[in-house]
Amino acid sequence: TLGVLLDITAVTFMIIGSSKGAFTNHGILGYSANITMIVNLFLIWWWYLKNGFDTIISKSILLYSKIAYAWWLIVYITGSVLVIWPLE
Repeated sequence: TLGVLLDITAVTFMIIGSSKGAFTNHGILGYSANITMIVNLFLIWWWYLKNGFDTIISKSILLYSKIAYAWWLIVYITGSVLVIWPLE
């Protein structure tokens, strides 16, 4: 939960500090990565509130978590690459 909140905060500050606006190609990819992480957060909280905190999380939620995190990493790395080697 803290990670998602900090990620949303970081994205907000990046939008404020950007001269290119909120809707760039990387920005749209970033929003999709944030949405997958927010969905993941709600799925995990839903699971634990429904089944208790002492249960093992379902394999389907675990698989979604891995895919969402991989997508977030890909978007994060492309953002770093775009800063190092701008296309413009």
